[in-house]
Amino acid sequence: MYRYVVFDVDGTILDSEEANMVSFQRAAEEMLGRKLRYEDLAFSLGMLDEEAYPMIGITDLEQALRLRNRYYAELLHTVRVFDGICEVLESLRERGICPGIVTCRTGGELRRALAPFGGLYDCFGVLSTAELTARHKPDPEPMEKYLELSGADPREVLYIGDTEQDLRCAAGAGVDFALALWGAYTTAGCEGAAYFLREPQEILSLVGGEVKA
Repeated sequence: MYRYVVFDVDGTILDSEEANMVSFQRAAEEMLGRKLRYEDLAFSLGMLDEEAYPMIGITDLEQALRLRNRYYAELLHTVRVFDGICEVLESLRERGICPGIVTCRTGGELRRALAPFGGLYDCFGVLSTAELTARHKPDPEPMEKYLELSGADPREVLYIGDTEQDLRCAAGAGVDFALALWGAYTTAGCEGAAYFLREPQEILSLVGGEVKA
């Protein structure tokens, strides 16, 4: 039974794939002057922009990020909380489990991302955000920072995310991983996940004493 449940943000709590991918794509196309296929940019899901843009030949990161932020703001209306997430967060807290977050977003970015959704930000306790670590997912350091801040035993922690980067981050820190199928673009590279969850409600079976693989 897990005593700590930790979430990734994009693709796990927030259905932000369209805003993230389209804004990344538009900024990249403007910088490179050519069309790019959506599927060729899917590798960037779960990555920092500073790491993803150089992989497609963009070196002026300041300009790329300005464009990305502008396009993302235009697409904010497409972002929503996945169905069932708020109810699961409430149930976890009722069971004495304060959910945590491990994300590639900075603290400020995280607060802004969750702000449109009422008190969603306040549902979480320990937050491991980008500015707290020198290395980022898939490196285990972000999860190790969560463990440090929370004082949690890795064996009692479940990390829920939607990408291979999330899995590798959790595994490197000795934490079990559950793939959020409701937000995952692909299951490739995630074969080592301890659980494959079809909907958020299934999380509750893993913290209520009846653990189901």
